[in-house]
Amino acid sequence: MLEVRYNKKTGEITGWNGDPIQQGNLLVRSEDEEIIILDSNIPKKRIDQLIFDLRASRIVEKPEPLQ
Repeated sequence: MLEVRYNKKTGEITGWNGDPIQQGNLLVRSEDEEIIILDSNIPKKRIDQLIFDLRASRIVEKPEPLQ
């Protein structure tokens, strides 16, 4: 299980916790953030390369910006 903190407006992941003993210690830092629990392992990519897709209820790679 993976505990994820993300920004509800942007989908940006601002923290995660993959240790089941420590789950519940991740705190919301603003009213725009939410914490969810996913049936997933810790992603192999860096946190700044990922976003939370609310429609799919999963973590996905952040789209590349248009040039």
